[in-house]
Amino acid sequence: MIAAAPAGRTDASAATTAASHGPSLHDHAGAHLRRFLPSSARFAAGLAWLPVIALSLGHGLAIWIGLGGWQGLTDGWPLTQNDHPQHFHNAVIARPLFRVTGTNAGYDPAFMAGYAKSILSDSSSTASDIFVGLFGLGDPVLAYKLYILIAGAAVPWLVAGAGLLWRLGPGAIGLAVFFYTATIWSVPLIGYLELGMVAFFLAIPLGLFTTALVVRFVEQGGFGRWCAAAAGSAALVLVHITAPLVAAPAAALAYLAAVRARRRGGGAWPRSRHAGVWMVPVLVFAVGAFWWLPGLWLAATKGASDIAFVHPEPMLGRLWFVVIGEAPIMVLLWGGGLLGLVALASRRPVAAVALGTYMAAGFFWGYLAGPFRAFDLLQPGRQTYAFYTGAALATGIGIAEAGTRLRRVSPDRLDLWAALALALFVLRAVGPGAGGVLGEKLKGPEPFLASRPTSQLKWIVENVKQYMPPGSRLLYEEGGMATPEVPDPFQGKRYSGVLPHLAHVEVLGGPFLHVTQQTNFTQFGEGRLFGKARWDRAHFERYARLYRPSAIACWSPYARGFCRSHPDLIDVLEDNGFFLLGKVKGYAGAAIEGAAQVEAVPGRLRVRGLVPGPDGSVTLRYHAVPCLRTVPPVPWEPVFLEEDPVPFIKLRAPADAVSVEIHFPPPEPDRATRAPH
Repeated sequence: MIAAAPAGRTDASAATTAASHGPSLHDHAGAHLRRFLPSSARFAAGLAWLPVIALSLGHGLAIWIGLGGWQGLTDGWPLTQNDHPQHFHNAVIARPLFRVTGTNAGYDPAFMAGYAKSILSDSSSTASDIFVGLFGLGDPVLAYKLYILIAGAAVPWLVAGAGLLWRLGPGAIGLAVFFYTATIWSVPLIGYLELGMVAFFLAIPLGLFTTALVVRFVEQGGFGRWCAAAAGSAALVLVHITAPLVAAPAAALAYLAAVRARRRGGGAWPRSRHAGVWMVPVLVFAVGAFWWLPGLWLAATKGASDIAFVHPEPMLGRLWFVVIGEAPIMVLLWGGGLLGLVALASRRPVAAVALGTYMAAGFFWGYLAGPFRAFDLLQPGRQTYAFYTGAALATGIGIAEAGTRLRRVSPDRLDLWAALALALFVLRAVGPGAGGVLGEKLKGPEPFLASRPTSQLKWIVENVKQYMPPGSRLLYEEGGMATPEVPDPFQGKRYSGVLPHLAHVEVLGGPFLHVTQQTNFTQFGEGRLFGKARWDRAHFERYARLYRPSAIACWSPYARGFCRSHPDLIDVLEDNGFFLLGKVKGYAGAAIEGAAQVEAVPGRLRVRGLVPGPDGSVTLRYHAVPCLRTVPPVPWEPVFLEEDPVPFIKLRAPADAVSVEIHFPPPEPDRATRAPH
């Protein structure tokens, strides 16, 4: 049941709402009367919340099972599905980057011959960076899995929390949580967790909860409510950078609706509340400066964004397919969401504006923005999740309100028969889809978030550790999008992202073959080696001279054939019939020109034993990026070699020992792309 404004509110909108709908127990007694209810009534009120608790705990249990239970959490092996390895690697290096730069951005020598890790290279890792950075010192693998468990299990509680903030009854909240969990398990949106999009999976219900916090502040004011709204907003943007696409319009229109309602009632909105609203984005930017400012300073590192959630198909055709081909619950939420918005508007108009805008923004970005390529960078297609999350809450509100009104006018309890009919319909519409997804995700050969290593992963880790000393550089053929010439045998798994942690080597190839960095040229996979398909020996040697790999691990027929046909270049060490591991001859050392010993760790390069080349300088095999500094200061410059679009670090007057690291802010207007004078 939808409750009206709480007792004691002085807003004109609340007074109008209460007057138009008459008194009720919840309106006038609220929480205070519960203390005077008989124990049996309190027990019955508690029982009304059992469906919310059971559904939320059941969802959390499914995530636990999906991770493999306690054994899966503690087996010591990172997840290798989809984006998880990249996020895991970034989370592992977050702590040392914080120590060097004061942010979760910095120099990462583990991939692509060195690159600038920032929000530009991985826009979804900030939350996991913080969690693993804080709690993963002893066991980052366990910490990352706990992050998945907590984030994945929290989502129904956030939907319930939004309902509580809007003073909905247990019936409406229980229905909302049911429709939400049924949607994510039958559509299935739970696949976001499997894809490694944990932050986005959490951000959408967190955005709804944050919107409810903002509504509570604009309706009632108060410093405590402002703190909650500001903290929720800051956390939301930190969790995922695209969340404001739906939450910001909802919060803004709720603010305008609250101001309008007060003015229509003849009152003036407090100036302090106006100031509070405008201070929220200021606080959000201030709190998030540690992750977004480096993105500005490192803007020159941005590369192509050729992988996104986009829908180039006709918009009307896609909408019609929802009606005739998608999970039935999606159509149910279309209708139920509209019913709920109408019901909510009659009781809490500001909340209705906020929820309706949240849904409308999700619908616009998810469906209507698809044909416009200018929006592709924002990956708008994923925002359908926001629409259906808001619609689940609205549907719970609408059905609960319809049942309440039917009960009032039907002395023969027609509402019970209507509830039974609706339950049977929903069970038929939702049950097969959700049951099938649950069976597939939890009862298959492996739970959908399991980290049990494959025999191939074990083989590559064991042999790399056997033949390659720590800090060596491995040329690794990563899996990616299947092509007719090169199918993907890994079925979405990517091993490169976990190799620096498990085997303690640098990797050329990965952690993802489409990292949005200019350094993405330095990749090996999808039938290409450093940008060229069907490469020859000359191409291999041109870039081996620059990147200086100690070994190669490959699996495609062409790459395996190349290694086998050049025994003077590659000495095959091991071959299990799938992976071939070979030693690359003639390219030892960390310098392209001159000589140097380099200890490459997250955040910095420690260079010593420098021996200048013929021109008196040493060129390292590591890429130069903006904001680099040398400690102590020595003259250096970026030098472009071959067709690599990113320059390398050239130390012009080598010292006995020097450290190369990213420092913020940039020391000079040219962002440290020239040598200091």
